[in-house]
Amino acid sequence: ELGNLTSLTTLYLSGNQLTAVPAELGNLTSLTELSLHGNQLTAVPAELGRLQPGVLRLDGNRLPPEIMAAYEDGGEELTRFLQLLQRDPVSVTEAKLVLVGEGKVGKTSLREAMGGNAWVDGRDTTHGVEITQIPVTHNESKITLNVWDFGGQEWYKPTHQLYFTAPAVYLLLWVPRLGVQQCAVVEWLKTIRARAGDGAKVHVVATHANEPHPAIIDQARMYHDFDGMIVNFHHIDSRNPADVDKLKAEIAATVNKLPHVRRQYPRAWHDLRESIREESLAYLPYPAFLKRADRAGLSATSAKSLARNAHALGNWIFFDEQSQADLVIFKPDWLSKAISHVIADQHTRDNHGLITLERMAQIWTAPDRPDDERYPPHLHAAFRHLMAGFDIAYRVATRAGEPEMMLIAQLVGSLPPAHLDDAWQGYEPDLPQQSQICLIRDRVSRRADARDGLMYRLTVRFHTLSLGVKDHHRSVHWQHGLLLDNGLHGRALLTMEGNHITVTVRAAYPHNLL
Repeated sequence: ELGNLTSLTTLYLSGNQLTAVPAELGNLTSLTELSLHGNQLTAVPAELGRLQPGVLRLDGNRLPPEIMAAYEDGGEELTRFLQLLQRDPVSVTEAKLVLVGEGKVGKTSLREAMGGNAWVDGRDTTHGVEITQIPVTHNESKITLNVWDFGGQEWYKPTHQLYFTAPAVYLLLWVPRLGVQQCAVVEWLKTIRARAGDGAKVHVVATHANEPHPAIIDQARMYHDFDGMIVNFHHIDSRNPADVDKLKAEIAATVNKLPHVRRQYPRAWHDLRESIREESLAYLPYPAFLKRADRAGLSATSAKSLARNAHALGNWIFFDEQSQADLVIFKPDWLSKAISHVIADQHTRDNHGLITLERMAQIWTAPDRPDDERYPPHLHAAFRHLMAGFDIAYRVATRAGEPEMMLIAQLVGSLPPAHLDDAWQGYEPDLPQQSQICLIRDRVSRRADARDGLMYRLTVRFHTLSLGVKDHHRSVHWQHGLLLDNGLHGRALLTMEGNHITVTVRAAYPHNLL
């Protein structure tokens, strides 16, 4: 009956733990304020688009990102979005499923089996990331899984962080014959939590059940250490349809509980996404994407919200916080391969990570690569920006006459450079010195935790304090350490051993830099 109170001007419903509000509130066109903040809403009735702009207060709810993006951009944008939704809604039931694990543990074979494809012995290794759509059913409700299958080779791992998101379901695969440690099961769980947060849900899947090796794994400890993340443990044979169907059913049940797995899209969103899919576009510069969205009837805010949603659902890649990259990427494997081609380049590896921009361009435009793995020059600056933004590489300072270069930090040498002693021991030996040890612990279990890749990320993150900030030849860094210089504020030596980093500062007042 609330919908009959057409003269009502204010309605306060905040802080009541409401999980839904009636569509009839859209009849209250005299409202100047409808306060719904601090509830448990997961949707807003499209009929509320009939209210005056700026009337709704929605903070503190668990609303889907497309609603919150429109709300944060102002009342006019939210009203426009709800009106689009009311005019012609499209139901979208999709979720992201990510397959991770070391190389040759059976990720691609399982993905193919889940898609109903025949078993193939000696299947080719996945390069970069491959994305397919697989339908599953839960309680007669159909859900489309956007399945991401990652290459497990070492040079692909730095690109994984670009794609780990939550909410999503992860399948972590390992082989009992190789064991938990060799398959890096715990390390993968830590990586998922670090990148995607506790909202990620993980099924730990032992493959090759046809082999005579029991799946021995400390389930109790992993449940404890990764509380709330791990859904279940499985041991399957991907050649056995019964095993695969049972796993798919459990995945569907997990996906069904993800927030916002069922959404309402405006028809214009759906049509734009489908038209891009049909054209098989790899990417669009962001301004071109906005123009295309405008022709489809979307505002700039609505277009950005669509890109964010497609990213979360596993359709596109859009790093709006990395705005200088200026791309909406519709084929994520296309980006992953671009970066991994550089990391896997043998000349760059032999050169301890130093690579000229000219060589990067040659790698990205190599004529012997397939058409979809050649990247035109106007994209190269965006790729380099993304590599810097995700702590993979940075631009180094070169001497006069030298070509422009970047450093791929994970490829630096394993031994300290020869000039470390001069740069550190010979630096102002009479100044006070102070050290601290940073013990790296898992934030849940509090156990010691050696974080793979931490030092190379610090090398990129602190490159503005490198001794080579004006000349890269003076840089001091290696796989397990780096030397930093902060001018009159002293120098710092960082060395990593096992699960701790020792930070030593020499300066007039070492505590400041420390």
